[in-house]
Amino acid sequence: MQETVLHNQSLIDFTLHHCGTIESLVAMAVANDSSITEELQPKRVLEVPANIMKDSDIVGFYTNKNHVPAFNYSGPSSANDEGIGEMIIEETFIVR
Repeated sequence: MQETVLHNQSLIDFTLHHCGTIESLVAMAVANDSSITEELQPKRVLEVPANIMKDSDIVGFYTNKNHVPAFNYSGPSSANDEGIGEMIIEETFIVR
């Protein structure tokens, strides 16, 4: 079965949406020749293998409640120069 990636869906989100379990993540990545951390483009069509592990209760929950997991979390951002790892003593971190 083929399904379309929605806006802000990572492969983790897509797998939860269509399989209901994170345990299917690696199988989903292999089936679609993707990395589990790859940023997916909206409207990309991915294959959801028929024999992949699914939790029908969770898939049903998403369907019945019209919820779509789409967090696209890619880890902490290093774009800003804030935080203890970026501070310099007596310059940006003043000890008094």
